[in-house]
Amino acid sequence: MAWLWVLWPSGVNALTVLVAGWLGWYGRRYLPAALLERWVQGLGVFLLALGMGLVLPTRAPLVLGLSLLGGATLGEGLGLEARLNAWLGGKCAGASAGMSRGFLLFCVGAMTLLGSFEAGLGQFPLILLQKTLMDGVAALLLGSTLGVGVAWAAIPLFLYQAGLTLLAYGWGQGLPETVVREVNALGGLLLLATGLDVLEIKKMPVVNFLPAFLVQGVWLAWAQGMR
Repeated sequence: MAWLWVLWPSGVNALTVLVAGWLGWYGRRYLPAALLERWVQGLGVFLLALGMGLVLPTRAPLVLGLSLLGGATLGEGLGLEARLNAWLGGKCAGASAGMSRGFLLFCVGAMTLLGSFEAGLGQFPLILLQKTLMDGVAALLLGSTLGVGVAWAAIPLFLYQAGLTLLAYGWGQGLPETVVREVNALGGLLLLATGLDVLEIKKMPVVNFLPAFLVQGVWLAWAQGMR
């Protein structure tokens, strides 16, 4: 049962997001509407800047674009955002927006990948603990602007990080630098889309783009196997 022990950092991270997201949502009623609007605008600008910083280092822009288009095709065909809206609609209207955007912010980036692998390899999970602190602050802000759906993002956050951690536990080695870079770049594209959505420049069903990670993962696995 040693594999269960390596999951505790992801559990702490998810619990922090759950609590902070709920506190942000509950406390929003005590904040001025004008302040919440400024926070939303600041968040949108931050997401654009963060996304651009992740996209620029890519060395495979064509694969990045094809992964995004392939993932969008799968997501649209499966109607992922509509299904998520329907599932969450009976629990809290509009929750899917906060959940999808929270998931992208909490799960995209080198800290998620490297931190999960650090924990899976049996090392002290310093990266994930630092990420937990950052995610807590972000969830508090997101919860106050995007609603209680941000707290729901704790579920896919835990599943995603736990999966990466168990992969490292069973595999016994870290991800190649090229894989981390290209996965981050795809995540950066989705953060850019999220920023445009939050700023209401262009509304788009961000959830329908998430299968792009699956398409990219297949290509990266094939490319690594050919080496």
